[in-house]
Amino acid sequence: MTDQFDPTSQPKTAARLSACQALRFRRFSAVEHRRRRSPAGIRPRAASLAALTVLLASLTGLAGCDDKPEPAWTPPPRPTVSRSSSPTPSPAPAVLVWAPDDPSWSADQLAAAHVVDAYIKVFGELAADPSNADTRRLLDVATDPQYSEDLSLVAAFIQAGSRFEFGGGTYVIPVTRAVSEEKTVDGVRQIRVLQCDADDPTLVIVDPDGSRPPPGLPRVQYVYTVQWLEEAAGWRVASFGHSGGGMAWPC
Repeated sequence: MTDQFDPTSQPKTAARLSACQALRFRRFSAVEHRRRRSPAGIRPRAASLAALTVLLASLTGLAGCDDKPEPAWTPPPRPTVSRSSSPTPSPAPAVLVWAPDDPSWSADQLAAAHVVDAYIKVFGELAADPSNADTRRLLDVATDPQYSEDLSLVAAFIQAGSRFEFGGGTYVIPVTRAVSEEKTVDGVRQIRVLQCDADDPTLVIVDPDGSRPPPGLPRVQYVYTVQWLEEAAGWRVASFGHSGGGMAWPC
């Protein structure tokens, strides 16, 4: 059975003081004894170890040696544990909602916004399976220079053995959107679509080393330049990029 600590069995102050004085005397005698046996300036390794042992023993024995009476021992209070009937549920992740169409948009503005939606969907499907990608589908949603850039991106995915993986319908979702008035630039009809693209929460990049979330900000504001393509008689994404002068613009 384990010994119990009994504060009433501890020595009185006077008895403890005598024991401490004797201990100090024994330590002093041991030090003097070593000084007499060893020449000055020479401390053999064995003598140093012996001195360390005596010092540790002295410090252990002197713990609590003072002239003050020892306080009465009281057991520490028992900790209180609060119990809840049920764990607090963690907050549900925010649901990404596709930006709605503005009823004030013209037919061309609406068509420009919708071709951006189609472009996001097509490119996401190509990036999800680049080895089997039918890049001709890009002709329905993009034109140069964006079309050529996307062909290079798909080729880079294949070479690196990388692909997108996501659980939703698209890899990004436009959560806010604004559409500019139509303008003619260098003889080409043009509409700009400014939107906040949020990564699908399930989006990861899979490569030979495993899977990881995409780098960069989870929400970035982009400007899509949409041009009217005469030979296709429709709007196509000609380019897109960050709206902050080439830098990532959080939204």
